[in-house]
Amino acid sequence: MKEKILFIIDPIHSLNPKKDSSLLMMDAFLRQNKEVYITQLCDIHYSSENHVFGYVQSIIIKPDYSDNADFIQELSSKSATKFDNFSYIFMRKDPPVDDNYLDVCRLLNLLDKSKIKIINPPNYLQIYNEKLFAFQFAQFSPSTIFTSSKQDAYEFACEFEHVILKPIDGMGGKGVFISSKNDANFSVIFETLSANFSKKIIIQEFIPEIKHGDKRILIINGHIFDHALARIPKDGEIRGNLAAGGSYKAIALTDRDKEIATSIANQLIIDDIMICGIDVIGDKLTEINITSPTCFQELTKLTGRNPFDLFFKQR
Repeated sequence: MKEKILFIIDPIHSLNPKKDSSLLMMDAFLRQNKEVYITQLCDIHYSSENHVFGYVQSIIIKPDYSDNADFIQELSSKSATKFDNFSYIFMRKDPPVDDNYLDVCRLLNLLDKSKIKIINPPNYLQIYNEKLFAFQFAQFSPSTIFTSSKQDAYEFACEFEHVILKPIDGMGGKGVFISSKNDANFSVIFETLSANFSKKIIIQEFIPEIKHGDKRILIINGHIFDHALARIPKDGEIRGNLAAGGSYKAIALTDRDKEIATSIANQLIIDDIMICGIDVIGDKLTEINITSPTCFQELTKLTGRNPFDLFFKQR
């Protein structure tokens, strides 16, 4: 029997075939003659009879999927399937990491990990927020404070010419502000992001090297891809995120990039986290993303090599 691979994703027709990394991963397995299936959070359940199961669809995407808006070659109707039928389960649902997401992670934790490889491990998806995970590597990170105290935030801001304020649960550059101690809007920015001091937010020293790009470095199966995707802000912007209109280019890793990535890769191997994207601005680590890291397609097109090939390489 063919090996079965399951991807937990956003609605299939919402994916952009030119950019979506999950489609690239599906394609890699289809090329290896595996059976690929998809499902969504809302279709995953538990029962005492079936244990963890979901309503899944088998899918075949076209070989030229990235250049084709109509990228689906075959898509079955949904059928109830026990998750212990799969060899690999990829949790590739984009944030937010809300209660529904966390509940599914808890269900996935019930599966037999000796028989099913879950990528990334659901227990770490629950505890490793992409911004807070970077706190474990403070030696590489910019000066940072995580607080709901406006006074503490303002005192921190006084140490720098400019600071960045951002929530911990945003993606694509949403909710990211640049400010300073002299900014008349500092208080209202802090109050808005912290929901009137009820939520902690991140305040971080501004790194001017952002003008050269926010570098996404991929670490797959403990291996570091040798080029980063530099996401460069458009004029008048501080956010390099592609979702915020940034341009991009592939650049070779610097020695500092390799030092940061190697240190993180060593921890990922211990935790058996197989797919990770870290963000570096200048020589500073800003985020570690293990939820649904992207930029695979862009790096493949720019370098002629697929970073996901590292998934199949022995450690």
